[in-house]
Amino acid sequence: MVEKPLIYDLDLEDIVGLTRDWGEPRYRAHQIWEGVYKTFWQDPSEFTNLPRTLHSALAARLTFRSLVLSV
Repeated sequence: MVEKPLIYDLDLEDIVGLTRDWGEPRYRAHQIWEGVYKTFWQDPSEFTNLPRTLHSALAARLTFRSLVLSV
């Protein structure tokens, strides 16, 4: 089983490339970036500014696992 990439491992241009491959306009990548790094959303369903089809694509293709500090 291939593990889905972690959203936090992608930079803005990576997300632009993904959304372009999915047939989405460039501004969708910026909305995702802002959701992750400005609003700190941790689940695709929290991206209320995106269409549900894009929620599904994010959930199916990327991991949104929270980063956890281990001691």
